[in-house]
Amino acid sequence: MSKSSYNFAQSVVLTVAPTVTSTFSLIASGTMMVMIGISKKRLSDAYRRLIFGICFVDISHSIAVTFKVFKTMPDPNIWASLGNRTSCNVLGFIHLFGVQASAMYAVSLTIYYLYVIKHNVREAEFSRKIEPWLHFVPIVWNLFAAGYVVATDNMQPAMTGGCWIRQNDSAFCYQGDNDCYKKRKTAVWLNMIFSAMPLLISLLANLGLLTHIWFVVRRQEKHMDKHRMKRVSFCMKNELESTVRTPRIGSTPTPKLSSAFSTRPSRWSRRTPRTPIKSREFLYRAAWYFL
Repeated sequence: MSKSSYNFAQSVVLTVAPTVTSTFSLIASGTMMVMIGISKKRLSDAYRRLIFGICFVDISHSIAVTFKVFKTMPDPNIWASLGNRTSCNVLGFIHLFGVQASAMYAVSLTIYYLYVIKHNVREAEFSRKIEPWLHFVPIVWNLFAAGYVVATDNMQPAMTGGCWIRQNDSAFCYQGDNDCYKKRKTAVWLNMIFSAMPLLISLLANLGLLTHIWFVVRRQEKHMDKHRMKRVSFCMKNELESTVRTPRIGSTPTPKLSSAFSTRPSRWSRRTPRTPIKSREFLYRAAWYFL
């Protein structure tokens, strides 16, 4: 589908709807960054720094979508197409960086959960050895990817208006561009290397890590429940044995009811139960869809 196939109403919807949703995303991410900045801990731990990085790249993505009208090249078939070649490159660069970095930062946050839940790594050790890579890969790789696309003049108008990596479609070739058809072959590889493959790898890595965390938490819960039941049984057994006393010869034993047989619940029955395993399973399954 080319740009000319959209009528006026469709063009308005494709421009206004992303602008509204991205504005809400921009406000939410900005508010979260301000809350982290004014809090007492600020960026003192790895978790807050990762959340701050996620908000930063999300703002980058949201800005590019919010100002979509300046990304769109002038076209009579697209409503509010106020952009030019420079604005297309700038906002396309920000958009490509934000989309890809957001997916990679989600993997970084999942890796943090894995090390904390499974390996119980100390905060100082994690911040020194592991955390720098969780920021370095999403930021540096995607800055290189977006910069390479812009530098090689492969940031072109996309089918929905905006700017993205050059598509494999002759409709986007400018008149007088003799190398356009050669660039169409390059476009396939650029989309695979800088767009499709990073997103796919990030999605599969996130699903795999979350699945692994789910099994780890489930195994830990079963292990703790098993030892908890043994402890309760042992304590109740000792409590029952302490109530049964051997009477002396010639004395009348004084019966004493154990708390286990009394109407009053024992201190073990009043213990607050831990979070059930099934609720943990639901939380980790639901996280897949929100990530």
